[in-house]
Amino acid sequence: MERSAELGADTVRVLHVAPATNAELQLSLTRDSHQGAGATLYVAWHAMPRRPDRFVTVDSARLATAAITGEEYVARYAHR
Repeated sequence: MERSAELGADTVRVLHVAPATNAELQLSLTRDSHQGAGATLYVAWHAMPRRPDRFVTVDSARLATAAITGEEYVARYAHR
């Protein structure tokens, strides 16, 4: 997207939105080669892009306010 300036973009980021408290997801690496001290799925994903600074993880709980996402999102994803 950056190379072709799609939609006028000069910088593109990947925004990964997931619950920070979802330990099962974070520990779901299945390959032995991915296992290591403190290795999590999020750590592995951050290491993959050529520009790791362009991969941003946001805790979905930060979006769980009706003003931002609506009542349905809050009911489904608020970590209560």
